[in-house]
Amino acid sequence: MRKYVLAFFASMLLEFWFNMCAYAANHDSYVLGFFANITYPFVSMIPVVMVIEEKTWKNKSKIAFFEGLGYGIGTVIFLAFLKKRLG
Repeated sequence: MRKYVLAFFASMLLEFWFNMCAYAANHDSYVLGFFANITYPFVSMIPVVMVIEEKTWKNKSKIAFFEGLGYGIGTVIFLAFLKKRLG
């Protein structure tokens, strides 16, 4: 169960970080874009390694499901962040 929770939170952080990279690129924030993009590969490595380590398709699909939930919630959190910031 721990690996599913870790996959969820890692994916949520990854999606938030990806949206931050896109936001920085669209709004000419070079410093934010630089630091967000330089750390992105390290954040994205966690869910990928977890899927590769699994042996059965059933466990891989469970991890993918929790990653999908994380991606969706990460996007919602980023949009809420923007709405509050730009309010």
